[in-house]
Amino acid sequence: DSIMSQLRTASIKHKDSLVPNLTLKANGTTEPPTGGALVGYKQGLWTPVPGTGTCTILPERSIWSRTGNVVTIWAYLSEIDPQSNSAGTAYIVTGIPYNNSASGLIGPCMVTKCGKGVTSTYLDSGTLYFYQSTASSWDSLKHADITSAGSDGQLYLQGSYVTDDTTWQPIN
Repeated sequence: DSIMSQLRTASIKHKDSLVPNLTLKANGTTEPPTGGALVGYKQGLWTPVPGTGTCTILPERSIWSRTGNVVTIWAYLSEIDPQSNSAGTAYIVTGIPYNNSASGLIGPCMVTKCGKGVTSTYLDSGTLYFYQSTASSWDSLKHADITSAGSDGQLYLQGSYVTDDTTWQPIN
């Protein structure tokens, strides 16, 4: 049997839920395939870490998947209390599952109870920043934007980025 016929009959769902740390492997090898027709796949859970302040993170709503060298992340942070002593600094999140090989816009986000219309997630050196577009620039989400709106913010993010990792072992 070819690997493709084996994959056609494989089930990667378990009781309609995410299978933590699932890895597809070819013909009994120990690592996902590289350089063949089949691209490696892995999925799991990650823990977003706010730069300062506190928040509630539901592990089942912070997931990632990796296909080849492309990593896609999803996360939900609630009850954000960014701490007013950091009011002028950017609100950031770290803890991505794999290192990123380049900086850039990775996808959308939504922030509630915030004084800005934040819509974009930017990744730079393992750190996630959140931005809105203005008429002449980009404006980052700052701690003061959340505290001025009640300090009980919520953040949804989703994005994809390229990794140069070859170990297939997530760092978070």
